Amino acid sequence: MDYVITALTDCNMRLEEPDGTSREVTVPGGTAYARDKGVEHNVINSGETRMSFVEVELK
Repeated sequence: MDYVITALTDCNMRLEEPDGTSREVTVPGGTAYARDKGVEHNVINSGETRMSFVEVELK
């Protein structure tokens, strides 16, 4: 499903893609963004502190 993410804290993430590649992304706290359905990745906290975000799937 399409979804919206809102970062509650600064989120330093490593995104592991299905093809085996990975990338580092920083999403500042308070930032919101949307993604279309079908996005696949494994999200790993790559920072030194806890991270927190809210994900809402749109039906």
